[in-house]
Amino acid sequence: SAGAQVRTVLPYVYAPAAAAERIADLIDRLDCGTVDVLIFTSSPQIDRLYEVAEQRHLGEELRRGLTRTRVAAVGPVVAQTLHQRAAPVDICPEQGFVMKNLVQHIKRELAR
Repeated sequence: SAGAQVRTVLPYVYAPAAAAERIADLIDRLDCGTVDVLIFTSSPQIDRLYEVAEQRHLGEELRRGLTRTRVAAVGPVVAQTLHQRAAPVDICPEQGFVMKNLVQHIKRELAR
């Protein structure tokens, strides 16, 4: 009713090696600024994103895209993995490291 567009996502489905094209497309969309929030729930997701960026020579596009997109981490372990890659973390709960709590934090951030 507020005018938002809802898109259903599968938060715990990881892209296999065969899905590198989809990950490269995500990097392009990040770079174009068309993604509002990128959510990470595990460190292997981050590793896979950077792996594809390196394989496809998209490191600069990924870096730019992450600065144009709000980046959310489910908790401190995932946030630390992002920080180790010099990636921003805009949203991260201080406690209650579950998807429900992360979604509430994202909701508040987007309402601003």
